[in-house]
Amino acid sequence: MKWTVTTLMLALWTAPAVAQNACVAPLPVGDPCMIGHWVGENTAPARIRDALQGMVPDRVIREIAAGASPALGISIYEDGFYHTLPFHHATEFTDTFIETGDVVDVRMDLAAPTQVGFINGDAGRITFCDAGSAPALFSMTANGDGMTAPVMGGARYAPTITYTCTGDTMTMDVQLPAPIGTVQYFLRRVPEEAFGDEFRRLYEAARDLAE
Repeated sequence: MKWTVTTLMLALWTAPAVAQNACVAPLPVGDPCMIGHWVGENTAPARIRDALQGMVPDRVIREIAAGASPALGISIYEDGFYHTLPFHHATEFTDTFIETGDVVDVRMDLAAPTQVGFINGDAGRITFCDAGSAPALFSMTANGDGMTAPVMGGARYAPTITYTCTGDTMTMDVQLPAPIGTVQYFLRRVPEEAFGDEFRRLYEAARDLAE
């Protein structure tokens, strides 16, 4: 079960914030189409709901709250440097045990600060390296009792990521283990002003962290 929860967390927080290798030398951006500011969404919530529904114990009724994809944002620069917007997502479900009538309410939360590193796109494949990002924090509660722990990066898991970039649209397919499978990202290019007044502060802090 611990491995399954880890996989669910990766689905919530893939590309580029998935666990990845630390940067040794900056990667070139490779594909100039990727340069710019991007916002969008992914299919992780739907894949997570399907996975949770497929892991229901016998004689348990599981109701999973519908959840929209969180807003995603990433900025990519000519030297391959990238940073993401802060991120938060929650998944909730309720298990009702048929024989006893017991009810368990479960909530999983993932909060990620700005992630920084370098990105390369070449021949339809994307690779990332991390330049010192703080870990995300994962919490899980059941009927109010729970735990909080950092989601560590490093070289423990690096999924295959394929992409297409044309004009002002970019899609990514992040291949995760079962029971999640492939998570798709749909991004559109936006002007820098779309990120609001806090964007410049995030950019400067991210550059400082990467140096």
